[in-house]
Amino acid sequence: RFDLFSGMLVPYCLATMLMVIAAGGTIYHSLENLRTQDVRDLPALARMLTSEAENSAPSPARRFWQLLDGDTRVMLSDLAGRDEATTEQKQAFCRAANAIIASGDMYTREDFTVLEDRLPANARGILKKDRATLIDKEVRLLNRQLLDTAFLVPRQKDGQTIWGDDLIKKLSLRVSPAQAAGMFESLGITPFVSRYIFGLGILGIVLSSITLQMLMAGFGACEIFKLEPGGRAYKLACLIPAPGMLGVVLWKTMGTWIAVPTSAICGIMLPIAYIGFFLLNNNKKYLGAATPRGAQALIWNLGMLLAIAVSLASAAYYIYTL
Repeated sequence: RFDLFSGMLVPYCLATMLMVIAAGGTIYHSLENLRTQDVRDLPALARMLTSEAENSAPSPARRFWQLLDGDTRVMLSDLAGRDEATTEQKQAFCRAANAIIASGDMYTREDFTVLEDRLPANARGILKKDRATLIDKEVRLLNRQLLDTAFLVPRQKDGQTIWGDDLIKKLSLRVSPAQAAGMFESLGITPFVSRYIFGLGILGIVLSSITLQMLMAGFGACEIFKLEPGGRAYKLACLIPAPGMLGVVLWKTMGTWIAVPTSAICGIMLPIAYIGFFLLNNNKKYLGAATPRGAQALIWNLGMLLAIAVSLASAAYYIYTL
C-alpha cells in the first residue's frame, strides 16, 4: 500500500542513492588524474622536459613544457639538477599536470605524431573522432595516455620507469563494479563499505527506482483516465517504464558517464518532490484523518524542512558551479 510512510520514505532513499551515484561519478571522473605515487622519478622527468624545452623541433615533451605554468617550470628546472623530489614538489607537479590533462589544448598532430603508432587502441580510436564531438572523459583519457606513452622511459639508476607502465592498462572509458570498489578502497574506505555497502546501494537504486516509477505510472494513469487501482488497466499502466530495460542492452554504448548528468538532473529536481511531499503532509483535505498531529507532525515537518534545505542548497551549488 502506497501510504504516507512509503511516500515520505521514497525521497529519502532517492537522496541517499543520488549521493552514491555522485560519489561514484566524482571518483570515475578523476581516474585519469596523475597521483604522487604514480611519479616515481620526478628529477628524471624534469631533466627530460628541460632538455626538450630548448629544442626547436616539435615533440611531446616540448608541448607539455609549453603548457606548464611558470612556477612549475621553475620548480622542474631546479629539480633537474637534483636526485630526489619532495612530496610537496610531486604534489605541485601533479596539480599542474592534471590541469593540462583536463584541458583540450594538449594534443597537436605535429608534436605527438611520433607517438601515434605506440598509443593504446582506445586512444587511437579517440584520435580518429572529430575533436569537436569529444566528451570531457575522452579528452582526459587521450591526454593521460599521451603523457604515459611519451614519458615511459627507463631510469638511469635501476631500469624502472618514471611512472608505472601498468597504468595504461588501467585507464578506460568504462569502469567495472570491481574497479569502482577498488577506487573507493584507494581513498581509504574499508573493503566492507566499498564492496558490500556500495553494492547494496547500487542494488537499492535498481529496485527502488523501477518500483517507484511503475507505481507512479500506474497511479498517474488511473488519475488521468479515471481508472480504479488494482485492475488490469492499472497493471498495464504500471508497465509503462518497462522499456527502460533497454538501457541494459544499450549500456555498452551509453557508458558509465551517463550516470553523472542524469543524477545531476535528478538532484536539481529533487527539491520539487520534497516541497510537494511537505505540502501534502500538511494538507488535511488530502490526508484527512491520516494527517500527522502533535509531536509526530513536528518530527515529520522538521525532517522534511531539513531535506528541502539540503536539496535546495545542493541544487543551487550545482547550478552555480556549471
